Amino acid sequence: MFTGLVESTCQVTATCRDGRGGMLLCVDLRGLSETIRPGDSVAINGVCLTATAVQDGCCSFDVGPQTLTCTTLGTLRPSDYVNVELPLKVGDRLAGHIVQGHVDGIGLVKAVQGQGQYLRLGIGVDAGLLGMLVPKGSVAIDGVSLTVADIEDWGFWVAIVPHTARVTTIGRLDVGRQVNIEVDVVVKAVRRYLELMEGRSGLTIDRLRSAGFC
Repeated sequence: MFTGLVESTCQVTATCRDGRGGMLLCVDLRGLSETIRPGDSVAINGVCLTATAVQDGCCSFDVGPQTLTCTTLGTLRPSDYVNVELPLKVGDRLAGHIVQGHVDGIGLVKAVQGQGQYLRLGIGVDAGLLGMLVPKGSVAIDGVSLTVADIEDWGFWVAIVPHTARVTTIGRLDVGRQVNIEVDVVVKAVRRYLELMEGRSGLTIDRLRSAGFC
């Protein structure tokens, strides 16, 4: 489990397709690699991966075909920078929100607006993801815990403070860039429960909305 508070931005050193539909990803994690052992989980741009080898500060990860299909990791190239977070430890402060590293879909940067030192990003997502976003709720973009500022029919907006723009890759995003999106696990759980209950109790999401619950 992660929090969406990125510990470092690190550089991709190599990517190699393995001939079986997967990819080997190598990232320079100097400064973090001292605490990483083979088998440990590491979030790379919001995707939970397992370290397979650590050597001279570089960490290798096997990225499976399904992960390549539903995330942006397959677009990474050597010299690209990625957001890196190590797992939350028992007793650590949960300063962001619960992030599992299980990406729900890919979003598209549709707008980048500057407001002094602050940024607003417009992220386009499909209807399935849009239905699980809540105004003022949490969302992880490329592994960064952010707050949904506004929701549109095409996607949503987030506001980026200078610190986040400086210490993550979020401040380098351009229009047309794809990003990994993970919605709040609590929202996903509630939505799934309601879907299962619809056919049993007559309770529907539309009825809850009409009663003012969502």
